[in-house]
Amino acid sequence: MAEPEGIAFRNDGASTIPAYGLCRVTGATTVLTQPVLTVDRPSVSAFARHYLVNGPESVAPNGYGAAQFGPVFKIVYDTGTAAYGDSYGAVPGSHVMTKGYPSDCFVIANWDATNRIMEAYWDSIKTFIGKTTTSGGAGSTLSGTATSSYKIYAGTLGSESDAGWTSNMPPVRFRAAVSSDKWFRATWVNNGWEGETLEC
Repeated sequence: MAEPEGIAFRNDGASTIPAYGLCRVTGATTVLTQPVLTVDRPSVSAFARHYLVNGPESVAPNGYGAAQFGPVFKIVYDTGTAAYGDSYGAVPGSHVMTKGYPSDCFVIANWDATNRIMEAYWDSIKTFIGKTTTSGGAGSTLSGTATSSYKIYAGTLGSESDAGWTSNMPPVRFRAAVSSDKWFRATWVNNGWEGETLEC
């Protein structure tokens, strides 16, 4: 395998990764003495913070590709027209980005409106909005499935809806007691998610 001009990866998923598509890192392996990351499309179940962005060539299942180095990337998005200052995030089960989901990137320019490719500054998710489905005391941690702890919400500010992740929600620690069916904001702090209630 020739050394690619980018971050080498293997598509271990069942779907073809489109040019400039989003990839979820699942692990790492070695191919002919070279380290190679293994990737799949963003999970329908597990919420993740870290992704790769494919380069200009699509990558079939079991194929090898080269992800962009960044921190500025060309990334494919789904609908509408990306505009400077918009925030886009990963969608469960899709290689394309959607506006209003927990933010991974800040749009710099709509690079190719016809093929819906934007140029964006990339960073890991640092905050998200959720709603509890159970209660917890001060110092408690909520995690598990979306039906047993909390759900992540996305969409237009003020009218968000369930983002669609179904299980393996990341642990969120609350310093104060929290009731069920309450909005909260989670922020990545000290290598973990810190929950802050947004309503009494």
